[in-house]
Amino acid sequence: MSYSVEHLAGEDIILARFNGEADLPALKEFLYEIVRLAVETGCMHILTDLCEAELRVSVADLYYLPNTIAHEVKRTGGNIYRLKRAFVVSKNDEIWNFYEDVSANRSFSTKKFHDIESAKRWLLSE
Repeated sequence: MSYSVEHLAGEDIILARFNGEADLPALKEFLYEIVRLAVETGCMHILTDLCEAELRVSVADLYYLPNTIAHEVKRTGGNIYRLKRAFVVSKNDEIWNFYEDVSANRSFSTKKFHDIESAKRWLLSE
C-alpha cells in the first residue's frame, strides 16, 4: 500500500492517489492526511484517484466511512459541507456506486468518475 496527497495550488485541488491494498485502517490513514491538508490549505476541492486501489473493506465499512470523514473534518476545524470530493475509479464497481449514494444521502458533495479530467471539471464547476 502506498499513497500520495498533494495540494495543486494552481488548480485549487488536493490530489490524492492510493495504490495497492486498501483495507479500513489504510483508508482511514489516507483520509486523515487528505483532511489535514485540505484544512491546512483551505482547499476544498478533493480529487481522489483510486484506480490502482484494491479495495478490501466491507459494505458496512463503506457505509460508515463518510461519517468518519465528517468527524475528522469537524475535529480539525473544517466544514464537511464546504468539501467537494470527486473520486476516480477504473471500473464501474457497484461498491463505488453504493459509496456515492451513501455520501449523497448525507448531503455531502461527492461524485464518482472514470477519468481524471471529468472529475477536475466537475470539482471546479459551481
